Amino acid sequence: MKLEGEKNPSKSQFAYVVNLGDDNVSVIDINKNEVIKTIPVGNVPFDIAITPDGKFAYVTVVEENSVYVIDTKTNTVIDTIPVGHCAVEIAITPDGKRVYVSNFCDNTVFVIDTDKNKVIDTIPVGDIPVGIAITPRGEKCDEE
Repeated sequence: MKLEGEKNPSKSQFAYVVNLGDDNVSVIDINKNEVIKTIPVGNVPFDIAITPDGKFAYVTVVEENSVYVIDTKTNTVIDTIPVGHCAVEIAITPDGKRVYVSNFCDNTVFVIDTDKNKVIDTIPVGDIPVGIAITPRGEKCDEE
């Protein structure tokens, strides 16, 4: 579950929940604690991340080897981005410019440019990568 709208408590706040067995995403108005919309996505959605500005949600879809892009203003799918086999976890850089997707069947991480919603790089990593996280400022920590 991810929250959108956290910076301004007077605005509505929403949680986006991936429903793996139903192949959709539920949008919950957390001020009312109710589902306001269900967004169909591909087979076996797995993870979701929301851009720092709250405008877009990116959803990994395992069986379709893709990432679905949801416009959070309209709560509709606006794009589908092909990625490697078994796309599972997803993370977005603090500046919102890049999305990183781990693919456990390909042993890779795909890098998506959010301006174009296109894969711009593929990074080979170790066997069966799943979890992925980005440092808070998107920078490497200095060693002491």
